[in-house]
Amino acid sequence: MKEHKVPQVGTNTPASELRLRPALRYALRYRGQVFPVHSGVVTLGRNLDCDIVLYGPLVSRVHARLLIDSEGAVIEDLLSRNGVAVDGVLIDRPKRIEPGSRVRLGDETVELLAERVERSAHPAATSRASEKTLSIPGQPDSNRPTAPDETDELTRRADLFDLLGASVERAFAAQNGEEVERLIGRHLERLLDEARVTRCPDDDLFGRASLYAVRMAVALRKPSWLDYVIRLYSCLNIPLPLPIVDQLSAHIRRVPGINRQFLRDYVARLRNGAGRMSAEQRFRLQRVESLERLVSL
Repeated sequence: MKEHKVPQVGTNTPASELRLRPALRYALRYRGQVFPVHSGVVTLGRNLDCDIVLYGPLVSRVHARLLIDSEGAVIEDLLSRNGVAVDGVLIDRPKRIEPGSRVRLGDETVELLAERVERSAHPAATSRASEKTLSIPGQPDSNRPTAPDETDELTRRADLFDLLGASVERAFAAQNGEEVERLIGRHLERLLDEARVTRCPDDDLFGRASLYAVRMAVALRKPSWLDYVIRLYSCLNIPLPLPIVDQLSAHIRRVPGINRQFLRDYVARLRNGAGRMSAEQRFRLQRVESLERLVSL
């Protein structure tokens, strides 16, 4: 039986070849958001401890990992229940992927992106350049059309989260919840203020803010950040997305003290509007109701 070797991160490559080969800076695009890859190993899955959290119910808690070495990128399935497919083909062993490859994990898809970075004789200059946002088609830029004030404010908030994303993830990796709160706490509160007046909620933006809040609640043992999620979606007057319900259900016992009245009022408000909901929203309401029962135990 042929032995399949797992590609290793940090493959030894002659220094002369490294000097000649243009460097690549990698990122993953997921649900319209771009997540820069800052380390050699990136985990993907539903668990909040993963480097990139995926929302889909068919995604395993720790579904796969992306390895970056001197030769490029490798995707590896971590014994997930629903598998990993690269450009439509299921894999059964670690596989090298190229920029533009679309990787399906359960019911979610990520795309590998890369930007060429010219090597500089001045390391400091290269370091500064690496901090810039990837120039990726489809990302917001200064030439985008002017939107209404409300939508434009939400867009600026999303851009801000993108800019802070790398610093936030480094703080989470260092288990420094206080630094995370310092970086994005006030921005989350401002987003809550904007949710009170918005008529066009951005699912990705508010979902991302809620995941940050849950992660901060766990890191700091602060139930007020769990309350934040309920307050946010109560302002939007829509049921929590299923991935957020899953995360609250998984961590609510680890962070006791959630405001039960906030949750009761939110559920009551949703029930009053259930007749105008779609079938998918009514199912989400049922899951929120189960969360209320869990808190009441």
